[in-house]
Amino acid sequence: MSDSWDPVRYSRFKSERAAPFFDLLGLVRAVPNGSVADLGCGTGELTVAAHEHLGARRTLGVDSSAAMLDGAADQTTAGVTFANGDIAMFASAEPLDVVISNAALHWVEDHPAVLGRWTAALGQAGQLAVQVPANADHPAHVLARELAEEEPFRSALGGDPPLDPVLRVMRPEEYATILDGLGFAEQHVRLQVYGHRLASTSEVVEWVRGTSLTRFASRLPDELFGEYVDRYSSRLVDGSWPRRASEPRRAGRAAAVGGCAMLDPVTVVDEVSDLLQHLIRNACVNDGAPESGQEVRSTDLLASYLEGTGLDLERYEALPGRGNLVARIEGSDPTAPSLLLMGHADVVPVNAARWRRDPFGGELVDGEIWGRGAIDMLNETSGMAVAFKTLAAEGWRPRGTLIYLAVADEEALGTFGAEWMLREHPDAVRADYVLTESGGFEMPLPSRSGPKFPMMVGEKGTHWVKLRVRGTAGHGSMPFRSDNAVVKAADVVRRIAQFEPGTDISDTWRRFVTRADLPDDIARLLLDPGSLRSFVRDSDDIGVARMAHAATHTTFAPTIAHGGTKTNVIPDTVELTLDIRTLPGQTAQDIDQMLQQAIGDLADQVDVEAQSTDEATSSPVDTPMWDSMQRVTAGLRPGSTNVPFTTVGATDARFFRRAGSVAYGAGLFSDRISFADFASMFHGDDERIDQESLRLGVEFFEAVARDFLA
Repeated sequence: MSDSWDPVRYSRFKSERAAPFFDLLGLVRAVPNGSVADLGCGTGELTVAAHEHLGARRTLGVDSSAAMLDGAADQTTAGVTFANGDIAMFASAEPLDVVISNAALHWVEDHPAVLGRWTAALGQAGQLAVQVPANADHPAHVLARELAEEEPFRSALGGDPPLDPVLRVMRPEEYATILDGLGFAEQHVRLQVYGHRLASTSEVVEWVRGTSLTRFASRLPDELFGEYVDRYSSRLVDGSWPRRASEPRRAGRAAAVGGCAMLDPVTVVDEVSDLLQHLIRNACVNDGAPESGQEVRSTDLLASYLEGTGLDLERYEALPGRGNLVARIEGSDPTAPSLLLMGHADVVPVNAARWRRDPFGGELVDGEIWGRGAIDMLNETSGMAVAFKTLAAEGWRPRGTLIYLAVADEEALGTFGAEWMLREHPDAVRADYVLTESGGFEMPLPSRSGPKFPMMVGEKGTHWVKLRVRGTAGHGSMPFRSDNAVVKAADVVRRIAQFEPGTDISDTWRRFVTRADLPDDIARLLLDPGSLRSFVRDSDDIGVARMAHAATHTTFAPTIAHGGTKTNVIPDTVELTLDIRTLPGQTAQDIDQMLQQAIGDLADQVDVEAQSTDEATSSPVDTPMWDSMQRVTAGLRPGSTNVPFTTVGATDARFFRRAGSVAYGAGLFSDRISFADFASMFHGDDERIDQESLRLGVEFFEAVARDFLA
């Protein structure tokens, strides 16, 4: 690269240029305290982003343009340095964990040899991540090449116009063959079409002047280069250049090969699918430890996606890496009600051996995206983001303020996410109405008046406890008449599993049954405690049975057991952890009494330690937001009706309800995935979401915002 590069012009479209980089970065696994090289680093902003995203100890940015490196000097920070060098010949004295290169490889020759050198710089478990533009046939490039063959430019270029660098880019399958030959244990290559919707033809000219036209700026006199740009611009304006249809996307993961197609349209399904896949691949697994989650990987990705539309974006971290992101579209009327769209960025752990596909692969198979979080709730986090960006990009100005919030730590009590945000930064997130997970899935109910979609108006409480079952230590060779804590704990678990709390026909359950418009005999069955118990026990639809039981009963689920120290020692202690979900109005004292009743005569040998208590919450149904959601649902799924329901799991909505907001679990899903499968995939195996549901989700949140805030 020569110093015809202009950092200011190049950075003019930094948000659009950054999109392929962050897509690429989303495919790279974090390397805490690792070493990274960014080859073709330019002005260095993305080098710093990679350093922080990957958790690296040391990152080196390399570029051959002194002008670009002058800009990078401002980016130097702890652990990040920059150097002038030929990326084609890059080598490292010490093995690196990651070599990353964004939109630079095509500027050098002999890609197989260069990739071989970069691979040699890696350690045994190193990762190579490369993105190159694959858009040689785009009209902006075709016109540039054709114009260079015309006079007076051809003569001024010595009869040999410089090669368009994108012509060096090979086919994806050729790169796959190279990577295979270099011995990578895992390799992913994909072709991605990016739809950069630039405002005018002049902006297209400015875009290419900042990149591919630099090869002419370095070889043509200033006056002649100005004439070249003028002729190039006029050809674009008068439309005498060939237009082409958008290329289809091909899914995969990768040393990503990006096809940058300026002004090409991208469908909503493409956009939300791609964003969801990257969120899944970020693997922000929250196991409850303060240092887990590392949601900053996904909040950085979401911030990059939302940038460039004039949005106000703010990042917050309760602890390093526990990222929360807020975006706002300010309303024109401060007295109008405000709306918050809230999704979480963390996911629960997986047992990968039980999955049919990589739980963090984000694979698209037969119209379904697989991966942890596809249902809970990265699907809606991404759908809300796409809806939000669509509104912002068109300059939409609502009466009431619209807020987008992506939070950390929802899967472990919200300590570093929604709860912390409301306590420490309430003005950033407080809103009159909140929509979050997870409503809008069609229950298989025999309604007399069309499909019914439950929307969550409340949620059960949580009461998590640890039981310490006491026994007496002894030798494992003499178990007869021993006081074995494991045996006793097994009996305690059995008793809790068999315990049947009373059936509660709450106001929300009664409204759900009534508004579902069921045949009279079924409605009577679901509103009678005795008949309801029989129904959930005998129903063939296990998904409906589980949901109906959980919505009308306090539930006790033993989830963790620890005990014993050695194979030949009879244990004197076993610890059991219970996930108890409480109904509205129940207190910790009520649950303790139920536990004593369930454990029975073993209660004096069991110590109970409460770990956390969160009482049930609910919101009213007769609100303008409920009416708005009904109008939107009926428009997207004609003949359908929303019905109120109580979600049986905990969500971050509870914090906002206690702060005075009306909060609903909302959304809209297709009927491709059965309700039973849908219910089983929350924290379960083979989690996946169909693309039709993703489309409906985006349209739902966008339409509700327009309807309610306009």
